[in-house]
Amino acid sequence: MKRPSPIPACVLFVLLLSGCGAVSLPNDGDHSSDHYVTLTWKASSEANYYNVYRSAISGGYYGLIGSTAELTFKDQDVTSGATYYYVCTAVDSAGRESSHSNEVEVTIP
Repeated sequence: MKRPSPIPACVLFVLLLSGCGAVSLPNDGDHSSDHYVTLTWKASSEANYYNVYRSAISGGYYGLIGSTAELTFKDQDVTSGATYYYVCTAVDSAGRESSHSNEVEVTIP
Protein backbone atom coordinates (compact mmCIF):
# COMPACT_ATOMS: atom_id res chain seq x y z
CA MET A 1 0.00 0.00 0.00
CA LYS A 2 1.37 3.36 -0.99
CA ARG A 3 1.91 5.68 1.95
CA PRO A 4 0.08 9.01 1.54
CA SER A 5 2.33 11.94 0.93
CA PRO A 6 2.59 14.39 3.81
CA ILE A 7 0.79 17.67 3.44
CA PRO A 8 3.05 20.68 3.12
CA ALA A 9 3.65 22.76 6.21
CA CYS A 10 2.05 26.15 6.38
CA VAL A 11 4.47 29.02 6.27
CA LEU A 12 3.96 31.61 8.95
CA PHE A 13 5.24 34.50 6.96
CA VAL A 14 3.86 37.71 8.35
CA LEU A 15 3.50 38.92 11.86
CA LEU A 16 1.58 42.14 11.89
CA LEU A 17 3.50 44.03 14.52
CA SER A 18 1.03 46.84 14.19
CA GLY A 19 -1.43 44.29 15.56
CA CYS A 20 0.25 44.68 18.93
CA GLY A 21 -1.95 47.61 19.66
CA ALA A 22 -4.89 48.47 21.82
CA VAL A 23 -7.87 46.17 21.62
CA SER A 24 -11.41 47.45 21.99
CA LEU A 25 -12.24 45.48 25.11
CA PRO A 26 -14.14 46.63 28.15
CA ASN A 27 -11.87 47.63 30.99
CA ASP A 28 -13.45 45.19 33.42
CA GLY A 29 -10.26 43.81 34.94
CA ASP A 30 -10.66 40.43 33.25
CA HIS A 31 -7.92 41.03 30.69
CA SER A 32 -4.26 40.87 31.64
CA SER A 33 -3.28 43.09 28.74
CA ASP A 34 -4.71 45.49 26.19
CA HIS A 35 -2.40 44.03 23.53
CA TYR A 36 -2.83 41.28 20.97
CA VAL A 37 -0.87 39.51 18.25
CA THR A 38 -2.21 38.89 14.76
CA LEU A 39 -0.60 36.04 12.83
CA THR A 40 -1.03 35.53 9.09
CA TRP A 41 0.13 32.75 6.78
CA LYS A 42 -0.13 31.52 3.19
CA ALA A 43 -2.73 28.88 2.33
CA SER A 44 -1.77 25.24 2.03
CA SER A 45 -3.63 23.69 -0.92
CA GLU A 46 -4.59 20.58 1.04
CA ALA A 47 -5.46 22.19 4.37
CA ASN A 48 -8.97 22.06 5.80
CA TYR A 49 -7.89 24.14 8.77
CA TYR A 50 -4.83 25.35 10.64
CA ASN A 51 -3.64 24.83 14.20
CA VAL A 52 -1.82 27.68 15.95
CA TYR A 53 0.67 26.93 18.72
CA ARG A 54 2.51 29.16 21.18
CA SER A 55 5.46 28.69 23.52
CA ALA A 56 7.24 30.81 26.10
CA ILE A 57 10.60 29.41 24.94
CA SER A 58 12.11 29.24 21.49
CA GLY A 59 12.17 25.90 19.74
CA GLY A 60 9.61 23.88 21.57
CA TYR A 61 6.99 23.00 24.13
CA TYR A 62 4.35 24.57 21.93
CA GLY A 63 0.82 24.46 23.25
CA LEU A 64 -2.22 24.56 20.97
CA ILE A 65 -3.96 27.92 21.40
CA GLY A 66 -6.51 27.66 18.60
CA SER A 67 -7.66 26.30 15.27
CA THR A 68 -9.09 28.18 12.32
CA ALA A 69 -10.05 27.71 8.69
CA GLU A 70 -8.96 31.31 8.06
CA LEU A 71 -5.48 32.49 7.08
CA THR A 72 -5.17 34.68 10.14
CA PHE A 73 -5.39 34.23 13.89
CA LYS A 74 -5.56 36.78 16.70
CA ASP A 75 -4.03 35.88 20.08
CA GLN A 76 -5.55 38.14 22.71
CA ASP A 77 -4.28 36.16 25.69
CA VAL A 78 -0.92 37.92 25.96
CA THR A 79 0.87 39.77 28.74
CA SER A 80 2.80 43.03 28.45
CA GLY A 81 6.55 42.47 28.58
CA ALA A 82 6.32 38.76 27.70
CA THR A 83 7.96 37.13 24.67
CA TYR A 84 6.06 34.46 22.77
CA TYR A 85 7.05 32.04 20.01
CA TYR A 86 4.43 30.95 17.48
CA VAL A 87 4.17 28.18 14.89
CA CYS A 88 1.24 26.88 12.85
CA THR A 89 0.39 23.63 11.12
CA ALA A 90 -1.96 22.69 8.29
CA VAL A 91 -4.46 19.87 8.87
CA ASP A 92 -6.01 17.97 5.93
CA SER A 93 -9.41 16.30 5.60
CA ALA A 94 -8.03 13.02 6.99
CA GLY A 95 -6.78 14.80 10.12
CA ARG A 96 -3.11 14.59 9.16
CA GLU A 97 -1.13 17.53 10.51
CA SER A 98 1.85 19.04 8.75
CA SER A 99 5.14 19.76 10.43
CA HIS A 100 5.49 23.09 12.23
CA SER A 101 5.91 26.26 10.22
CA ASN A 102 8.84 28.55 10.79
CA GLU A 103 8.83 30.06 14.27
CA VAL A 104 7.90 33.69 14.81
CA GLU A 105 9.02 35.58 17.92
CA VAL A 106 6.98 38.43 19.40
CA THR A 107 7.69 40.60 22.43
CA ILE A 108 4.59 42.35 23.75
CA PRO A 109 5.14 46.03 24.54
